[in-house]
Amino acid sequence: MPKISPAASVAAYLRKHGSEDAATAIVAVSPLSERAMAPKFRAADDGPVEVLIMGEIGWEVTAQGVLDVLNAAGERDLVIRISSPGGSAFEGFAIFNLLARYPGLKQVVVESVAASSASFIAMAGDEVFMAPASFMMIHNSAGMTMGDKQAHAATIAILEKIDATMAGLYAARTGKTSDEVLTLMSAETWMTAEEAVTEGFADRVEAAASPAPSADPAPENPDEGGDPLPDASARITPRARVLLNSFAHAPAAVRAMASAAPQSTPTTPSTQPAAPAPQQETTMSGTATTTAPGGTTPAPAVVTGPQPATLEQLQGIAARAKLGSDWVVAQLVAKATEATARDAALDALAGQQAQRPGIVGVPTASSADTDRASVAAIAKRGGVKKPEIIAAAGPMAGLSLQDMAADFYEARTGKRARLPTAQLYREVFASGTVGMQTSGDFGVLLGQSIEAIVIDNAQRVSQEWRKIGRVYSFDNFRQRDVAGAFDAPDLEEVLEHEEIRYGAIQRALGRLGLKTFAKGFAFSRQAIINNDLTQFTADGATYGAMAARSLSARVWRVFQLGTTSAYNMTDGQPFLSAAHNNLAASGSAITEASLIAAANALASQAAVAGKPLGLAARYLVVGTGRRFEAQKLMASLKLADNTDNVFNGAYEIVYEPSFPENAWALMADPDVHPIIAVSVLNGREDPEVVTEASFDTFGLKVRVSLDYEAAPIDWNGVYYNPGPA
Repeated sequence: MPKISPAASVAAYLRKHGSEDAATAIVAVSPLSERAMAPKFRAADDGPVEVLIMGEIGWEVTAQGVLDVLNAAGERDLVIRISSPGGSAFEGFAIFNLLARYPGLKQVVVESVAASSASFIAMAGDEVFMAPASFMMIHNSAGMTMGDKQAHAATIAILEKIDATMAGLYAARTGKTSDEVLTLMSAETWMTAEEAVTEGFADRVEAAASPAPSADPAPENPDEGGDPLPDASARITPRARVLLNSFAHAPAAVRAMASAAPQSTPTTPSTQPAAPAPQQETTMSGTATTTAPGGTTPAPAVVTGPQPATLEQLQGIAARAKLGSDWVVAQLVAKATEATARDAALDALAGQQAQRPGIVGVPTASSADTDRASVAAIAKRGGVKKPEIIAAAGPMAGLSLQDMAADFYEARTGKRARLPTAQLYREVFASGTVGMQTSGDFGVLLGQSIEAIVIDNAQRVSQEWRKIGRVYSFDNFRQRDVAGAFDAPDLEEVLEHEEIRYGAIQRALGRLGLKTFAKGFAFSRQAIINNDLTQFTADGATYGAMAARSLSARVWRVFQLGTTSAYNMTDGQPFLSAAHNNLAASGSAITEASLIAAANALASQAAVAGKPLGLAARYLVVGTGRRFEAQKLMASLKLADNTDNVFNGAYEIVYEPSFPENAWALMADPDVHPIIAVSVLNGREDPEVVTEASFDTFGLKVRVSLDYEAAPIDWNGVYYNPGPA
């Protein structure tokens, strides 16, 4: 007899035991012990689609898995069966939103327990039914924080927002006020099926189904094509048992369900990877030991001695060693430290296989994935919050530098060996330290990580200079003339048989080149061996911001030295001068009168005497001394004498602390009339990061550089007022 899939076995079991529609389709079975298992699909011709949410939310049941189910279901009606102790609040919100937006009719059936985040997932149903012997539980979110009082206060603020969000979902279903729901949540309220209906969380209690014969029963003999659905206690996974036992006020029936021995227990570690959550999660139970909102166990005030590994750390070790969630739970129960858990993982691997296949020294597709994840994980730890970085970090997010180096070593050699840290360092860095660095060196991975951190932090620095400057791409470092504004001669009438007369274009020119600006830092061998990524990522962030600030300062230096010979134009006069009609004769505050004078001067500027360009200002540029004065004038409808303010909202304010403190300036749009040119080499505006394993520093050297220059290319289009003395 052909093998019957688990999905088919579940479908047959439900029909045998009284499922309301024999034509029901089971399109997915949420994995009950290994989150990494691929969902099973089976589509029937018609009838509702059953969705099984059975297991811990965020581990055994994920939003991605539910989304896959809904995509397969089309818009057919759903029967959503829930047996879950809850789990991640944020994953629960995602599942709720996916179900709530689903266009088909949604019937939720609580088969045994819908606790914590599973209870508000149930609120997404158009109808909510309780099985006769089932429970629903609502409670407050909880979290563990290690840090000072500000860290704890930040966690409390997050938890209060999560509680308010949950209360809103419950209140919308029950008709209760949010305050009434919050009171029930604070008490960790457990409801029987009847109580859930009475309180408005469910619509009715399902009648107990009598066993009935079925034309398509589930096979009873595993050898004959599939296993029958095990009883309720056997379907409670090890993780779910831990969660259920953690609740403070769980009824005796729930505790019995959690403590009942399963029919079978794995005796060997699974070879299927149990992928960790992609980020620190807020969970609804008290067993999570993450640093984000999670369990109900409060953070200890004082911690001494070796501490048990966090769930995220164990998940990372398990994913790297291809061990299952049962191994993770066993380590949690044993309160293993990160070091002892790593040893246990190596012992498990040694019992499975002495060596994994692979071609020594040649990166494979798998090693390339590992490399990308390592780069993203370090970048994420350095503060990079781009979605593609967070997604790529995946199972590497919780690993130490030593663990990543061990993965790198295994991917190249096919071996998983117990190497002391110093020896591991020699293995993954040594080739680079003697001048034979290749694209496979671990140092290159660190270089790619630091580059992502540097560029991300550079892009966060104020970029106000981009509003008043115009970027030009140069392909070499030679200084050259760059055309600014120009004045073309007027067209002239051409009489019959007359020749066309040629005219000359008058240009105001500035000279511009390129310069190289660079700085370096080292990541020492001691820091590598000490697993100290903090220095590495912090230095990268600092140098990234420094590179961006240096470019910005170079642009604003044009105004700081614009009245001196440092920025003489091609006519021999300083950029800002009375000869160019762009410098106020005496400084003044920003007033209606001074703005009128500046605007008129700007409009009268000309590339050729007697032919004004008629330029209009777009930006009002100010430093720290004129910032609020400018904002007040631009926002005021009336002036001090109660007359209309003609400059209300007339100009966009550009505030730059590097601009001369008391000065201000009106500037035209550089896209219409370029004034200050910023040159970059081959179009690169972000810092370049180069790393190399270093013999003299016995570590990793990092160089951050950027090729650029800034200079005025036209004296028209700007009017500068130095401000009152």
